[in-house]
Amino acid sequence: MSRFRVFTIKKIFANVFKNKEGRQIICVEDKHEQKRILTEIKELLDNLDNQSIRSDITREMQLIVDIKRERFTVYFINKTNFLRAHDYGAEESFIADYQEIVALAKQYIAKIAEQEKREVQNSKNRIKNDKLKELKHKAIIAKIEEIAAEEKFEYMIEPMATKMKISIRLDKNDYMEIDIHYSKFQEMLMQVTNAYHALMKLKENNISVKVKYSTYTCDFDWEQK
Repeated sequence: MSRFRVFTIKKIFANVFKNKEGRQIICVEDKHEQKRILTEIKELLDNLDNQSIRSDITREMQLIVDIKRERFTVYFINKTNFLRAHDYGAEESFIADYQEIVALAKQYIAKIAEQEKREVQNSKNRIKNDKLKELKHKAIIAKIEEIAAEEKFEYMIEPMATKMKISIRLDKNDYMEIDIHYSKFQEMLMQVTNAYHALMKLKENNISVKVKYSTYTCDFDWEQK
Protein backbone atom coordinates (compact mmCIF):
# COMPACT_ATOMS: atom_id res chain seq x y z
CA MET A 1 0.00 0.00 0.00
CA SER A 2 1.35 3.40 -1.01
CA ARG A 3 2.27 5.87 1.70
CA PHE A 4 2.23 8.82 -0.71
CA ARG A 5 -0.89 10.87 -1.10
CA VAL A 6 -2.07 11.87 -4.56
CA PHE A 7 -0.92 15.49 -4.18
CA THR A 8 2.57 14.25 -3.19
CA ILE A 9 2.79 12.13 -6.35
CA LYS A 10 1.57 15.04 -8.46
CA LYS A 11 4.17 17.33 -6.90
CA ILE A 12 7.01 14.89 -7.55
CA PHE A 13 6.02 14.44 -11.19
CA ALA A 14 5.58 18.20 -11.62
CA ASN A 15 9.09 18.81 -10.27
CA VAL A 16 10.68 16.30 -12.65
CA PHE A 17 8.67 17.12 -15.77
CA LYS A 18 8.20 20.86 -15.23
CA ASN A 19 10.02 21.93 -18.41
CA LYS A 20 7.71 20.63 -21.14
CA GLU A 21 8.44 23.10 -23.92
CA GLY A 22 11.00 22.16 -26.55
CA ARG A 23 11.35 18.58 -25.35
CA GLN A 24 11.74 15.82 -27.93
CA ILE A 25 9.61 12.97 -26.56
CA ILE A 26 11.07 9.49 -27.06
CA CYS A 27 8.92 7.68 -29.62
CA VAL A 28 9.77 4.18 -30.85
CA GLU A 29 7.57 1.81 -32.88
CA ASP A 30 9.79 -1.27 -32.98
CA LYS A 31 9.02 -3.58 -30.05
CA HIS A 32 12.60 -4.89 -29.81
CA GLU A 33 13.89 -1.32 -29.67
CA GLN A 34 11.32 -0.50 -27.01
CA LYS A 35 12.55 -3.40 -24.88
CA ARG A 36 16.16 -2.30 -25.38
CA ILE A 37 15.33 1.19 -24.16
CA LEU A 38 13.44 -0.10 -21.12
CA THR A 39 16.39 -2.38 -20.35
CA GLU A 40 18.82 0.55 -20.53
CA ILE A 41 16.62 2.57 -18.16
CA LYS A 42 16.46 -0.41 -15.80
CA GLU A 43 20.26 -0.63 -15.80
CA LEU A 44 20.51 3.07 -14.97
CA LEU A 45 18.21 2.57 -12.00
CA ASP A 46 20.10 -0.54 -10.88
CA ASN A 47 23.35 1.44 -10.99
CA LEU A 48 22.00 3.99 -8.51
CA ASP A 49 23.33 1.60 -5.85
CA ASN A 50 20.30 2.05 -3.68
CA GLN A 51 19.01 -1.14 -2.09
CA SER A 52 15.49 0.24 -1.81
CA ILE A 53 15.01 0.22 -5.61
CA ARG A 54 13.66 -2.87 -7.37
CA SER A 55 12.82 -2.79 -11.07
CA ASP A 56 11.53 -5.40 -13.48
CA ILE A 57 10.27 -5.54 -17.07
CA THR A 58 6.97 -7.39 -17.44
CA ARG A 59 5.63 -9.40 -20.37
CA GLU A 60 3.47 -6.41 -21.23
CA MET A 61 6.67 -4.40 -21.79
CA GLN A 62 6.27 -2.28 -18.68
CA LEU A 63 9.17 -1.30 -16.48
CA ILE A 64 7.84 -1.53 -12.92
CA VAL A 65 9.94 0.50 -10.50
CA ASP A 66 9.40 -0.39 -6.82
CA ILE A 67 10.93 1.85 -4.17
CA LYS A 68 10.00 0.32 -0.84
CA ARG A 69 6.20 0.55 -0.80
CA GLU A 70 6.01 3.09 -3.64
CA ARG A 71 5.80 2.26 -7.33
CA PHE A 72 5.75 3.96 -10.69
CA THR A 73 5.66 2.49 -14.20
CA VAL A 74 7.55 3.31 -17.39
CA TYR A 75 6.13 2.08 -20.70
CA PHE A 76 5.43 2.89 -24.34
CA ILE A 77 1.84 3.87 -25.10
CA ASN A 78 0.42 1.44 -27.66
CA LYS A 79 -1.26 3.92 -30.01
CA THR A 80 1.36 6.68 -30.08
CA ASN A 81 4.51 4.74 -29.09
CA PHE A 82 5.51 7.60 -26.77
CA LEU A 83 7.55 6.67 -23.70
CA ARG A 84 5.68 7.56 -20.55
CA ALA A 85 6.11 7.45 -16.76
CA HIS A 86 3.00 6.97 -14.67
CA ASP A 87 1.83 6.71 -11.09
CA TYR A 88 -1.65 6.88 -9.62
CA GLY A 89 -2.88 10.47 -9.54
CA ALA A 90 -0.05 11.88 -11.66
CA GLU A 91 -0.62 13.69 -14.95
CA GLU A 92 0.67 12.11 -18.14
CA SER A 93 4.43 12.54 -18.12
CA PHE A 94 6.17 11.81 -21.39
CA ILE A 95 9.89 11.14 -21.33
CA ALA A 96 12.48 12.95 -23.42
CA ASP A 97 15.58 11.75 -21.56
CA TYR A 98 16.45 8.62 -19.56
CA GLN A 99 17.78 10.85 -16.79
CA GLU A 100 14.24 12.06 -16.15
CA ILE A 101 13.44 8.55 -14.89
CA VAL A 102 16.56 8.59 -12.73
CA ALA A 103 15.51 11.98 -11.33
CA LEU A 104 12.01 10.62 -10.69
CA ALA A 105 13.42 7.66 -8.74
CA LYS A 106 15.68 9.95 -6.72
CA GLN A 107 12.72 12.17 -5.80
CA TYR A 108 10.80 9.12 -4.62
CA ILE A 109 13.79 8.02 -2.53
CA ALA A 110 14.17 11.49 -1.00
CA LYS A 111 10.46 11.81 -0.19
CA ILE A 112 10.37 8.33 1.38
CA ALA A 113 13.43 9.17 3.50
CA GLU A 114 11.73 12.39 4.60
CA GLN A 115 8.57 10.52 5.57
CA GLU A 116 10.51 7.82 7.43
CA LYS A 117 12.41 10.48 9.37
CA ARG A 118 9.12 12.13 10.29
CA GLU A 119 7.61 8.77 11.29
CA VAL A 120 10.59 8.05 13.57
CA GLN A 121 10.20 11.46 15.22
CA ASN A 122 6.44 10.97 15.60
CA SER A 123 7.09 7.58 17.20
CA LYS A 124 9.55 9.16 19.66
CA ASN A 125 7.00 11.86 20.47
CA ARG A 126 4.29 9.26 21.08
CA ILE A 127 6.58 7.30 23.41
CA LYS A 128 7.48 10.50 25.26
CA ASN A 129 3.82 11.53 25.54
CA ASP A 130 2.80 8.06 26.71
CA LYS A 131 5.46 8.13 29.44
CA LEU A 132 4.37 11.62 30.49
CA LYS A 133 0.74 10.50 30.51
CA GLU A 134 1.65 7.50 32.67
CA LEU A 135 3.45 9.76 35.15
CA LYS A 136 0.42 12.06 35.34
CA HIS A 137 -1.81 9.02 35.70
CA LYS A 138 0.18 7.80 38.70
CA ALA A 139 0.29 11.29 40.21
CA ILE A 140 -3.49 11.65 39.97
CA ILE A 141 -4.11 8.24 41.57
CA ALA A 142 -1.63 8.97 44.38
CA LYS A 143 -3.30 12.33 45.12
CA ILE A 144 -6.82 10.89 45.08
CA GLU A 145 -5.70 8.09 47.41
CA GLU A 146 -4.24 10.73 49.73
CA ILE A 147 -7.42 12.84 49.72
CA ALA A 148 -9.62 9.75 50.17
CA ALA A 149 -7.59 8.68 53.21
CA GLU A 150 -7.97 12.14 54.76
CA GLU A 151 -11.67 12.58 53.97
CA LYS A 152 -12.67 8.92 54.44
CA PHE A 153 -14.57 8.55 51.17
CA GLU A 154 -14.83 5.75 48.59
CA TYR A 155 -13.91 6.43 45.00
CA MET A 156 -13.51 4.93 41.54
CA ILE A 157 -11.09 5.99 38.81
CA GLU A 158 -11.72 5.53 35.08
CA PRO A 159 -8.73 6.35 32.82
CA MET A 160 -9.68 7.93 29.48
CA ALA A 161 -7.78 9.26 26.47
CA THR A 162 -7.31 12.86 27.62
CA LYS A 163 -8.56 12.73 31.21
CA MET A 164 -9.40 10.58 34.21
CA LYS A 165 -12.94 10.36 35.50
CA ILE A 166 -13.04 10.37 39.29
CA SER A 167 -16.23 9.14 40.99
CA ILE A 168 -16.52 9.92 44.71
CA ARG A 169 -19.25 8.42 46.87
CA LEU A 170 -21.15 11.01 48.91
CA ASP A 171 -23.47 8.50 50.61
CA LYS A 172 -25.13 5.18 49.82
CA ASN A 173 -27.02 6.48 46.80
CA ASP A 174 -25.21 9.63 45.65
CA TYR A 175 -21.81 10.27 44.17
CA MET A 176 -20.08 13.04 42.32
CA GLU A 177 -17.97 12.84 39.16
CA ILE A 178 -14.99 15.02 38.39
CA ASP A 179 -13.04 14.96 35.13
CA ILE A 180 -9.34 15.52 35.73
CA HIS A 181 -7.73 16.53 32.46
CA TYR A 182 -4.10 15.46 32.04
CA SER A 183 -3.16 18.86 30.61
CA LYS A 184 -4.03 20.69 33.87
CA PHE A 185 -4.32 17.89 36.42
CA GLN A 186 -2.40 19.69 39.19
CA GLU A 187 -4.76 22.68 39.29
CA MET A 188 -7.84 20.48 39.08
CA LEU A 189 -6.71 18.11 41.84
CA MET A 190 -6.46 21.10 44.19
CA GLN A 191 -10.22 21.62 43.79
CA VAL A 192 -11.31 18.04 44.57
CA THR A 193 -11.37 18.51 48.33
CA ASN A 194 -13.21 21.84 48.05
CA ALA A 195 -15.82 20.32 45.73
CA TYR A 196 -16.32 17.35 48.05
CA HIS A 197 -16.73 19.57 51.12
CA ALA A 198 -19.17 21.86 49.30
CA LEU A 199 -21.42 19.01 48.20
CA MET A 200 -21.30 17.31 51.61
CA LYS A 201 -22.30 20.63 53.23
CA LEU A 202 -25.29 20.89 50.92
CA LYS A 203 -26.31 17.31 51.68
CA GLU A 204 -26.13 17.99 55.42
CA ASN A 205 -28.70 20.71 54.84
CA ASN A 206 -30.87 18.35 52.76
CA ILE A 207 -30.12 20.24 49.58
CA SER A 208 -29.82 18.03 46.52
CA VAL A 209 -27.71 19.23 43.60
CA LYS A 210 -27.62 17.75 40.12
CA VAL A 211 -25.07 18.92 37.58
CA LYS A 212 -25.85 17.88 34.02
CA TYR A 213 -24.41 18.65 30.62
CA SER A 214 -26.61 19.09 27.58
CA THR A 215 -26.11 20.59 24.14
CA TYR A 216 -29.77 21.56 24.09
CA THR A 217 -29.83 23.92 27.10
CA CYS A 218 -29.15 26.91 24.86
CA ASP A 219 -32.71 26.48 23.50
CA PHE A 220 -34.35 26.69 26.94
CA ASP A 221 -36.14 29.84 28.15
CA TRP A 222 -33.76 30.84 30.92
CA GLU A 223 -35.02 33.56 33.28
CA GLN A 224 -32.73 36.41 34.21
CA LYS A 225 -33.37 39.35 36.52
